[in-house]
Amino acid sequence: MSSSASNFSNLISGAIAGVTPVLALLYSLGLFLLYRFSQKHPRKFKTAAGLWLQRYFPAYYAFLVFFSFTEIALAAWLLLQYNRNTNYPNMATATGVRLLLFTSLWTIITAGVYTFFFLHPDWYVSQNRFQFVMKWRPQLYTHPIASVGGQAVWLLIMWVIWVSSTAALDAALPRLFAGGTCLAVVYCGQVQTLFGEPVSVT
Repeated sequence: MSSSASNFSNLISGAIAGVTPVLALLYSLGLFLLYRFSQKHPRKFKTAAGLWLQRYFPAYYAFLVFFSFTEIALAAWLLLQYNRNTNYPNMATATGVRLLLFTSLWTIITAGVYTFFFLHPDWYVSQNRFQFVMKWRPQLYTHPIASVGGQAVWLLIMWVIWVSSTAALDAALPRLFAGGTCLAVVYCGQVQTLFGEPVSVT
């Protein structure tokens, strides 16, 4: 039985270690192509702040996405180990790890959408029977959700969700993150890393 659990653990570790970089690479490729397209089709801004935001905020969103990929990989691995071996320290720990997994997925999706809002002009597809015709109109970035205020609200919501998720994990194992010992906690280093990454960013 232990060799079966060890084989499963190795298989899952390899799958997560293989899939996560591939997804990050696909995101990087899409981001590169979108950025290159936005450089060929720049849009005009009324203020220098708008130009500054378009130039630097996609890099911030990309950082959030790559950070979230590492959190997803670690949280998914921990949950799979906990579910397979039923050796989580308590239910609150498993819940905290699930919350961090959800928060990471939410960040990847929404940060990717905001990157699109920043870099891409408005577009719509009118479908013909035989082909798609792309027409470009500068309206998507004028939508309220893509405004500076909309992004400020998004950043606030994201910050609250990240803080709540890490607080849930901290409440489950309070002594572990206050310089406590790892003797009673399985996968202690991984749990500490899962907790420490968001704390260092937020």
